[in-house]
Amino acid sequence: LKRMSMSKMSSEQVRSNIVLEIINSERDFVKNLTDVIDGYLKPCRDRQEMFSQIQIQTIFGNIEELHRFATQLLTDLEKCVNWNSLSSSEIGNCFWNNEKAFSVYCDFCKNHPLAISELQDLYTDHRYIVFFEGCRLLQNMIDISLDGFLLTPIQKICKYPLQLGELLKHTRNDHPDYEPIKKALAAMQRVAQLVNDRKRRFESLEQLIALQEQFENWEGLPLIDSCSLLIHSGEVTRITSGSWSKDINLMLFDHLLILCKKDSGILKKGAYVFKSRIEMDDIDEVISIEDNVKDTHFNVSTRN
Repeated sequence: LKRMSMSKMSSEQVRSNIVLEIINSERDFVKNLTDVIDGYLKPCRDRQEMFSQIQIQTIFGNIEELHRFATQLLTDLEKCVNWNSLSSSEIGNCFWNNEKAFSVYCDFCKNHPLAISELQDLYTDHRYIVFFEGCRLLQNMIDISLDGFLLTPIQKICKYPLQLGELLKHTRNDHPDYEPIKKALAAMQRVAQLVNDRKRRFESLEQLIALQEQFENWEGLPLIDSCSLLIHSGEVTRITSGSWSKDINLMLFDHLLILCKKDSGILKKGAYVFKSRIEMDDIDEVISIEDNVKDTHFNVSTRN
């Protein structure tokens, strides 16, 4: 039978299809998590000679906690579905009432870059490639690597606002689920934004940690003790006692300005030599000077 296009279907038919799609996608998601736990996590725990507890925690994060929440959400949704009239189903409150519980995704998504990094290190050893492939085959999972399966929760949390937005569009204003769906959509948009913000913050901290390791002769507290974001960096012209020096690099963070020089040593190419720091919280005002304006203090004209 040829499927009818959505334009030829009634709003009730479209709403029924969307409700069914949401339920089926939840079932698929729970099965995916179950397969990862049974097919990968548990075998890893049984191979203590291959995996430490820290490695297992790094790779799988809080996936078991996420699985428990997803299973409960699916149970709640299935109870709210009117299987005799899908379009009459009221599922909005299942999402809206669980907004705080959805924070379980934040921890998983924040950990994801570390998980992928750990897996990439393990993949350099052929034993682990064979082991993980064996896990996949024994669990009868589709031909995707473990890092692909671990991406599913991130894709899932981003999909909720799309699904609920589509459901709201095809829900009549007088439908008892209209307001709950509207609130659920707003809640899932907030959750998705929170996940993205925390993930970006974590990635920024990772960048600071990596950057800290590139400095020689560092003085003062580590970057992550006072900063959370690198705003801008680059080479600048520094004015000192009326002379010009062009080999100074500035790194501007949210609370700190670092003056440094690129290390010209062959063995440390790309690293930086720490020179000084300025605490930006102590600066009352930053003045922007136009090009080619005479600076009376240093007796030179500003450039760039």
